Amino acid sequence: AFIASGAQEEHLTRVRSAYLSRSKAMDEAIRIHFPEGARFTRSSGGLFSWVALPETVDGDELFAAARERGVLVGRGSLFHVSGGGRNTLRLTFSSAGEEQIRSGIAVLGELLRRRWPKDRAASRERNFEAVPIL
Repeated sequence: AFIASGAQEEHLTRVRSAYLSRSKAMDEAIRIHFPEGARFTRSSGGLFSWVALPETVDGDELFAAARERGVLVGRGSLFHVSGGGRNTLRLTFSSAGEEQIRSGIAVLGELLRRRWPKDRAASRERNFEAVPIL
């Protein structure tokens, strides 16, 4: 009856518009709040964005820290059957409003920036290791 009445098309028009706005809000917030070097895939039809962080950033640890701040994210490690993906996140925009998305991404960005300097410092130390040349 829902499909036959044409209500499905009306519904799809409404949710497509809402999801597009939410997706754009997430993309913009990631670009503003995440440190340079974080890579993410813009959703092209689904309800999620994937974020890849440097290998040294633990997404599972980030998940726990974000949860303590009231922000829930998908741990990327749950979606890698090989046991990898600890440096990835799966972010959904389907169940939150635009303002919730913006504030949640801001919290994630803050948490990442706290961890990122450790990553950069470790990287600098590795780059400056010297081996005597005789």
